[in-house]
Amino acid sequence: MTKAPPPRTDLWRGRAQFTARACEILSHVAYALSYGFTSSSKSGARGANVRTAKPRTPGGAIGGFIGAIIMSLVAGVLVTVAVTPVVAISGYAASSAISVFENLPGHLNPGELAEPSSTLA
Repeated sequence: MTKAPPPRTDLWRGRAQFTARACEILSHVAYALSYGFTSSSKSGARGANVRTAKPRTPGGAIGGFIGAIIMSLVAGVLVTVAVTPVVAISGYAASSAISVFENLPGHLNPGELAEPSSTLA
């Protein structure tokens, strides 16, 4: 029977250091997403790292509009491609069901219909 290795005492310390470093990295990522991806200065002033938005030019606005139209067309094509097999299978099922009822033998006669009954009270 093999003996289990002794427990590592530095394991929890390593996990704590890893967790602290991960939190530090996540805080840097959150800062970069909030204030833009600029190099951080050690002055501590956040105002120096804020990127200002440039006004949109007419060409940029038209390009954005054309891009939105193109992406809408691509989305429409993808939806059409996804739905076409379902519609085709439904049409085939409907036509085969109709052909089953049309091919029933003609000698099946339901006979005389039952007469309606009425109850007098």
